[in-house]
Amino acid sequence: MRTARTDDVKLVDAKLLNYKSILSADVKIQPDITCLVGMSGAGKTSVLELLSKIDCSSGFAAGDLPVKSGVADQFQKNEMPAGKIKHLVARFDVEEPDRRRLPDGFDGLAGVTLTRFFDGGWDVDPEGVELGSLGGAETGPETALMGQILAELDTQMNAAQDRIPTRAGNMDAYYAARENLCRHMKDNPEQIGAMIASLKNALLFIRQDEQLRACVDESIAGLESASKEIASKLQEGRKNRVCAVLPRPEYIPRLPELADSLPLDEYLNDPRKSDTFGAIGLLCGFDKTQLNDIRNAEPRAKSDYFEKASAVLARKFAEFWPQARHDLIVGLEGGDLVFSIRDEKSGLITKGTQCSEGLKWILALFFKISTLASSSGSHILLLDSPATAVHDAGKEEIRRLLTRMSEENRFQIVYATHEKALIDPWRLERTRLVSKDHGGTSVSEVKGGGIDTTRIEISKHIGSPAKYSLFGGPMIIHFEGRSDCRFVAALNEYAIDSERRYLDPDLYSIDDLGGIDNSRHTAKICEDLGLDFCFVVGGGAESKALKMEMGEKFDRHFVEISEVVDKDVADVEDIIDRDLYRRLFEMRYPGLLPQDDAGSPDGGEKRAAYYQELVRKASPESRLDKGGI
Repeated sequence: MRTARTDDVKLVDAKLLNYKSILSADVKIQPDITCLVGMSGAGKTSVLELLSKIDCSSGFAAGDLPVKSGVADQFQKNEMPAGKIKHLVARFDVEEPDRRRLPDGFDGLAGVTLTRFFDGGWDVDPEGVELGSLGGAETGPETALMGQILAELDTQMNAAQDRIPTRAGNMDAYYAARENLCRHMKDNPEQIGAMIASLKNALLFIRQDEQLRACVDESIAGLESASKEIASKLQEGRKNRVCAVLPRPEYIPRLPELADSLPLDEYLNDPRKSDTFGAIGLLCGFDKTQLNDIRNAEPRAKSDYFEKASAVLARKFAEFWPQARHDLIVGLEGGDLVFSIRDEKSGLITKGTQCSEGLKWILALFFKISTLASSSGSHILLLDSPATAVHDAGKEEIRRLLTRMSEENRFQIVYATHEKALIDPWRLERTRLVSKDHGGTSVSEVKGGGIDTTRIEISKHIGSPAKYSLFGGPMIIHFEGRSDCRFVAALNEYAIDSERRYLDPDLYSIDDLGGIDNSRHTAKICEDLGLDFCFVVGGGAESKALKMEMGEKFDRHFVEISEVVDKDVADVEDIIDRDLYRRLFEMRYPGLLPQDDAGSPDGGEKRAAYYQELVRKASPESRLDKGGI
């Protein structure tokens, strides 16, 4: 049987209902990373908690209902049962190429809607697959009981023929209905209800005395009860099969504590007993038999074994966290497995529990992710305030780390943060704004444009004064059109990945205006706030009218495409390889390119040249060194 890969089924959106501060909120989820930002108390944690309820084994508590809400009042007055109160409606999509990798029976699956209720119940609605086609569950005990009931009924019917005159045709109909039920109740459970109804109808035409009537009524009631149990089991089994292909949420409000040691016998008995050593065992490829033998080996052999394991552990940690300047050491002291850390600079060795809070957080995340990556099935990581304990320079690395985790392990990641460095200025489509008013918590996408520009809009939701650059950079580049903004974001991502010149996100942020009409208002706001900014406009009639209106201010802050697109820039390849921009843009923003003039090779080369010229205009020469513009 085929098993689902971790990236086959994706959560695309969720409707959150009747939970704490949330009355009703819609959340769109990105296929890779979704970042929740909002003021303290806005409801970010409630959003994460409710998304974690995609795990159908989890339940709800009485205190989860919003205080003094209509639903809570109705429930308290017994006017609405718990099984009717919805908390979560999550929708999952399956792309065409991925369906072939799903388990047998799911080849046509296009999506799934999962609904969770206050009583802990749940329901699934698969799109493109009939529940009845997914097999069922073991119903042996129920069918055995039905066989016993039919045998007893047959005995009573035979005995009753001496007391009650019957017509042969009526008895023949009874025996035929009973035989049909006996023959097919195992291999055709879908039709059990109909077959019991046929048996019941056949019995109506047979005269019954009081003794036989009581037996018939009891038998039919027993058969119907067993039939309902079979139908319930079949339905539950099919729902469970659908639920099994959905990604499993891993809500991590706090990472597990690190452990310094663990008795070897406890590890051999159950490696999962310790989060720390369970992960170390997976990363180092520990074999129980080898571990058991190595404890009695010669000191040199024992030392070699754990030196090799420590080298593997340190290498994988360095790959996970490039800022690492530490060696991870695992060994055996007496009868205990031990874990410690050696600082490369000082050479000092410390226990994991004695590390700084930031390093402990990174190590715990490393071990947690390594464990999840080795497990089967899909995962949605839900992180509450990651990187809080990490130093400022490391917070930017955490954002890049989350991106790598999503790409390499194919996780979907949703995290809540107040950290500016964890909001990607080049991927604002990942950001969701969480706010709360008299209508409860709401979640919205970043729109950008207008007087309330993207930067200021996000700044309000994290409580940061707009005068201080949201992304740490003193320079803003505004694009009149959204496609231009997205193109340069994709271009910049490629440049960073390929170690070419790029717009350093620590020095710049980008924004789309959503139309030139918004530019004069946005320019006024940026000017009043003392922010450095540059506008990119199309150079058409509206741009010319704006240029006449603004005078010298236009020349100081605005760049027209017509100024640069016709220039012959020889070193376009310094920023991006020829023709690669098109594939990059299609990958980052599928479906957008055909409507954009970057679709033609000539237009695309001119555009790449234009962006290089724009960087030169907007940047001091001192920033042109490789590694960041």
